[in-house]
Amino acid sequence: MTGAGRLADNRTPAALAMLALLAAGAPASAQDAVQDMAKSCFTCHGPLGVSTSPLIPIIAGQNARYLSGAMKAYRDGLRGGDPSKMMVEPMRGMTDAAAEALAAFFAGVKGAR
Repeated sequence: MTGAGRLADNRTPAALAMLALLAAGAPASAQDAVQDMAKSCFTCHGPLGVSTSPLIPIIAGQNARYLSGAMKAYRDGLRGGDPSKMMVEPMRGMTDAAAEALAAFFAGVKGAR
């Protein structure tokens, strides 16, 4: 299975609920909204957030509260551990709701940890 169908199979009910909130004002479906946001994460963190680099953390299966907090801290310039500042641009302008929806999505990826 590929595309949105593959992503849908990896979400928990909590992730779906967060995505529904995010998509409430968006013309695209919840699946399309999260898939579009997640694509930029896949570039470094790997497909579905499963990085193969020892230098880039696996975000799939990570705790949603931790992930959303980390994203918000990067956005607000309050988090270190990113010497090359790779997380600054992707987090710029990200709303709390988007960070929480994206975190819920990655937390719901099964079998990554």
